[in-house]
Amino acid sequence: MTRDRSLDVAVTGMAARFPGGSLTEWWEALKAGRVLTTRFTRDELLGAGVPPERVDHPDYVPVRGHLPHADRFDNDLFHVSPRDAELMDPQSRLMLEVAWAALEDAGRNPRDDSVRTGVYASASGSTYMRAMLTGGALAPTALDQALRGTEPDYLATRIAYKLGLTGPALTVQTACSSSLVALHTAVQALLNGECDQAVVVAAAVDFPQAGHLYVPGGILSASGVCRPFDADADGVIAGSGVVAVVLSPLADSPEGAAPHGVILGTAINNDGSAKAGYHAPSAIGQEAVIRAALHTADVDASSLGYLEAHATGTRVGDPIEWSAASAALAGLGARPGQVAVGAVKANIGHLDAAAGLASLVKALLVVKEGIVPPVAGFDALNPLLETDGSPLYVPTRPRAWNDAAGPRRAGVSSFGIGGTNAHAIIEQAPEPEAVPAAAATIDRPARERLVLLSAATPDALDRSAERLAAHLSETAPDLTDVAHTLAAARAELPRRLAVSGRGPAEIAERLTGGTSVARGSSPVTGPAPVVFLLPGQGTQRPGMAVPFAEELPGFSVALDTCLAAFAPEQATTLRRALLDPEFPAAELEATELAQPAIFALEYAAATALTGLGVTPAALIGHSLGEITAACLAGVLELTDAARFVTTRGRAMQGCPTGAMLALGCGAAQAEKLLAEFGGALEQAAVNGPDNVVVAGTADEVEAFRAWLGDRAFSRPLRTSHAFHSALVEPALPELLAALSGVRLGRPTVPIASNVTGRIVPAGAEIAPGAFAEQARRTVRFADALADAAELFPGAVAVEVGPGRALSAPAEAAGLRTVALSSARSGHSGEGPLAALGALWTLGQPLDVAALCGEGRRIRLPGYPFAGPSRIAPEALAGTAGRAGTRERTEPGAATFRQEPETTSPADSGQTGQTGQTARTGQNAQGTADAHDAVVRAWTQFLGATALIDDSDFFDVGGDSLLITRVTSRLSEELGIDIPVRSMLVARTLGGQATLIKELLAAGAPEPAETDYLEVNRALWDERVPIHVESDHYDVEGFRRGADPIREFELREVGDVTGLRLAHLQCHIGLDTLAWARRGARVTGLDFSAPAIEQARRFAAELGLDARFETADVYESEARLGSRAYDIVYTGVGALCWLPDIRKWAETVVSLLAPGGFLYLSEFHPFADTLGYDGRTVVHDYFDSGPQISDMSGTYADTKASTENSRAVAFQHGLGEVVSALVSAGLRIDFLNEHDMTIFQKFHSLSSHADGIFKSADGKPRVPLMYSLRATLDDRRGEAL
Repeated sequence: MTRDRSLDVAVTGMAARFPGGSLTEWWEALKAGRVLTTRFTRDELLGAGVPPERVDHPDYVPVRGHLPHADRFDNDLFHVSPRDAELMDPQSRLMLEVAWAALEDAGRNPRDDSVRTGVYASASGSTYMRAMLTGGALAPTALDQALRGTEPDYLATRIAYKLGLTGPALTVQTACSSSLVALHTAVQALLNGECDQAVVVAAAVDFPQAGHLYVPGGILSASGVCRPFDADADGVIAGSGVVAVVLSPLADSPEGAAPHGVILGTAINNDGSAKAGYHAPSAIGQEAVIRAALHTADVDASSLGYLEAHATGTRVGDPIEWSAASAALAGLGARPGQVAVGAVKANIGHLDAAAGLASLVKALLVVKEGIVPPVAGFDALNPLLETDGSPLYVPTRPRAWNDAAGPRRAGVSSFGIGGTNAHAIIEQAPEPEAVPAAAATIDRPARERLVLLSAATPDALDRSAERLAAHLSETAPDLTDVAHTLAAARAELPRRLAVSGRGPAEIAERLTGGTSVARGSSPVTGPAPVVFLLPGQGTQRPGMAVPFAEELPGFSVALDTCLAAFAPEQATTLRRALLDPEFPAAELEATELAQPAIFALEYAAATALTGLGVTPAALIGHSLGEITAACLAGVLELTDAARFVTTRGRAMQGCPTGAMLALGCGAAQAEKLLAEFGGALEQAAVNGPDNVVVAGTADEVEAFRAWLGDRAFSRPLRTSHAFHSALVEPALPELLAALSGVRLGRPTVPIASNVTGRIVPAGAEIAPGAFAEQARRTVRFADALADAAELFPGAVAVEVGPGRALSAPAEAAGLRTVALSSARSGHSGEGPLAALGALWTLGQPLDVAALCGEGRRIRLPGYPFAGPSRIAPEALAGTAGRAGTRERTEPGAATFRQEPETTSPADSGQTGQTGQTARTGQNAQGTADAHDAVVRAWTQFLGATALIDDSDFFDVGGDSLLITRVTSRLSEELGIDIPVRSMLVARTLGGQATLIKELLAAGAPEPAETDYLEVNRALWDERVPIHVESDHYDVEGFRRGADPIREFELREVGDVTGLRLAHLQCHIGLDTLAWARRGARVTGLDFSAPAIEQARRFAAELGLDARFETADVYESEARLGSRAYDIVYTGVGALCWLPDIRKWAETVVSLLAPGGFLYLSEFHPFADTLGYDGRTVVHDYFDSGPQISDMSGTYADTKASTENSRAVAFQHGLGEVVSALVSAGLRIDFLNEHDMTIFQKFHSLSSHADGIFKSADGKPRVPLMYSLRATLDDRRGEAL
């Protein structure tokens, strides 16, 4: 009967840190039967902090399975401050790194939250915490951090939090069997549908790693050698290691690299009391668990060829395990001498809580490679083992597996003190599907592929590039698979590198030599605004669309769409001109063909870019490019634009011929030269401070050039006509006629006007003749670039065309630039793919899976973890029993120096005179020591080093809780009151130092008025991930379409189909998208870039059409357009941070179209029906029930103070809001209060069984909603 394979679970990834090196090196050592434990010297042990009296004890055994560099941690990758890292158990730290590596090995992005990934973790007891407590130097301020960093409760949840994993996160502790029990738990979770994949991770790392004191009768070896099943067995040796495996249902495992093996079944049980004692093993329990696992796996014991035993090498335990396994296997059909038995403890020692997973990894390698290693150090069989008729035998040399019996299968046992037993049945992975012979002989075309690498630090990025280059050189994998794997199975980190090429050797050469490699000069902190630059005539060449068609996903489809808008015969000619490099260049020089061709290329390329996730903040076209911009922004329909550019090209072709000359000077100098020369030449374009183009008849241009001499640099342009001069005036009537029947829409994206040189906001009206007029007027491109640089700080200008003509002027205007194509068509590493890679290195979110092409996920070098030693001074003091300057050596590892510990009065618990002296002394120093005080505080609480004034508190590992502690520490030391919110706004080391200097100099406890907008922005930037996961916004409810509060608002407003709605302070966008669901054309605006980024993700996930912009409320008109919206929507809470409510009301009016209205609402679950005290209400809101995060208290305190200071808390605030709205010209339609008890929206925060909401003080609260509608008077709108 065929087994049901639907219950099989694949081991898709694994990673480990064991004595013996990498997994490959470790496996080679196992096959050779090598013992990998370390025998330490006396100096090594003393250097590690082992007391001399212990080292010199006659029963001390200086042997252990030692893990090198266990003190190091790549804290930058996981956003852990140096101080937090020091207070975290090395086991916990290494588990983060190994879990990450296992996910990468599985072909999974370690931070992919689209897959429900469970975490099942186990670790040995924290000797590290014991060392910190023993040292007696752990300050009260650090104790909580140390407890969270070392207690087992937080093992799994920390991994889930740091990697963003959303499946179950459980810590499993059953002593020595912990990790195999965790594996069983994970398998059950997968089969029950609780998660889509699971990471099982375990660690056993003592601090310090040293030997043990032999105790007669104990399980630890006197000889320092673990000899499972041997006649000389005398116990076990402790070992260190960290291991992780990734599991997924076999049917759902990622495509590409074959799994390491398959789990057919697992079982767990407990011995109960049927044994000699609590610590003793039980043959009955062990036999039962093996039988249960075989039953679950639905295989016969006769199919097993290997058993990885628990095997501690004790004279009592080994015979019991041998007897139990023999009985279980023989009883279920195994033949005598059929099953080889192994024990990895002989090689590396006993890994305690991680022992089961270490055994599993060895067994997986056995069935994968088909080699059975010998038991290390085995000499003669323990005479207490019953061998007659036993299915078991001990291999003494490497043996090849006999594959004739079917798929290779093995069992793995792990038994814990206390009697919890676990067993797993595994099998070799199925063979990958064979590639048909015909297909195997056909090579994939050598197409350009994009390879993306990222890391947390520049050094890590360098190491990643070096390792990948070496791998590509050695193995020459299919570059399609390489690109796909790096795009789909790697996290996007802040330091980035991109390179494109046509083969692995070319990529390796570029990575090694650094040529044709795009690399971000600074870490990515968020997406920068992108401005599309659309060039005009003069950049065309035959076949200019070829690199776009080959490298830009979506381009060909968009080009087909565009060409369909032209007449069939014209479309055929355009296609040839664009895609055939042999097309006659002279024909393409003709304006009537060149202009439609450039338009078609730009339209298709820009459309493809937006399809890949590049959303422009503005469109700047140069001459003809302005028509493309208008089409992309929705001002011109595609068919209208195609007809117009055709007419434009034909009409200009019929104008008198002329010439154009580029000058190396500014507009003022050019005008002066033209005046001196005389004649009819004109400035056709002002592209930059030293880039002006003049136009006129060919003779006059030539004469002017001769006259110029050395007065200014000049260069003739390749053109047949004098565009943007009087010579094109004959074309204007035809252009105006072509536009006469065209309906112009309002731009959905800000676009530049060539005539004014200004960015026209979205939603603005465009004059009917604008696009005809610009053909005659000077192109004020430099002004448009300057305007864009001012409106969109930090913007990246992407030249969407066949060359780089516009990039230099953009750079001169202060914009970073990326050109989609080089003028050198066909050169590898210089096309659209390379340009998009460069854009990605600058932080632009891209659909990298689409960009990097289809392929298989293959195994590539993983993240190159590296980091300094992160051992807390308190732990060092605990191991040595003393503090001070000393050389400390982790056995087998590098030496590092621990400087004398400095303890502040606040940390040591000292009060009184000492603290007062510190404060008095600091005041006497004045402002000179403020900077040093901040440095000391940051170093103390964050462990941060190499600080500069621009160091950001949150970037170096700080959070809201730590900034409160830092502020308290500085206030105590300096004797002044420092508001936490002011420290939040300051953020950087230099900013905080300046703040404190000002407070000290003023001699006053209060700083200047806080910029509450900056406070709120800082708070929101940090809280975005929390809100996404919390009940506050009920994200899951929104995904299901269940949201009574938003439904209430929609019913109150009525039908919004087709109406234009602007949502101010939209935060993560769910409220905005609720309106989009009802048919509104929505735009959301918020000052938090992370919030807007999340809003865009929600819109994409839900398939809703919505636009989101990052800006301050007061910038609304500039970003969103004036008089463009039928509805402006916001909440009362969003007003609490605005310093000028009347200015806000005027902003609302500027956005509303005549007859439009403001809809303002606010839901508060804890409104006090007896009175409205803003501070009380806000604290109730954030302090009741479980805290969403450490930021809650700070947020509540800051928000409460601003509620009172701005007087916008509910009824009191609404009065001021109403007054401001009326003054701005709005008519109040209604102001309602609604009892919302029936909705129970916030039940998870503070509801009680009786359905009554209560605040922290126990007073009953009724959830209330306020709503206000105010309409713009039609006459007022017409006057604007």
